[in-house]
Amino acid sequence: VEVAKDSERLVLEVAQHLGENTVRTIAMESTDGLVCSQKCVDNSAPIQVPVGPKTLGCIINVIGEPVDKKGPIFPNKEMEKFAPLQACSHLYRAGKDPGDSRHWNQG
Repeated sequence: VEVAKDSERLVLEVAQHLGENTVRTIAMESTDGLVCSQKCVDNSAPIQVPVGPKTLGCIINVIGEPVDKKGPIFPNKEMEKFAPLQACSHLYRAGKDPGDSRHWNQG
């Protein structure tokens, strides 16, 4: 959800739908000057942050805007596309389980 705040936009993450066109949100920046029942726009998309080689060395905030004053990361708003993920049937274990203890003290 986005709200017009002066000449900037404020991005809000919807945390809960309360019904009757009302939501509870989490603000990604300061909410100074915001008032109850202020009009907002549903962008019907999750918060998206750019990733890829062009973002290396850049400092970006939680909503993907550069804060290092080097200019826009993707000037034409063309973020890199992700390849579709493949389903995997493998199970990978992390850490140690009790079955591993029999190998700890063997040399």
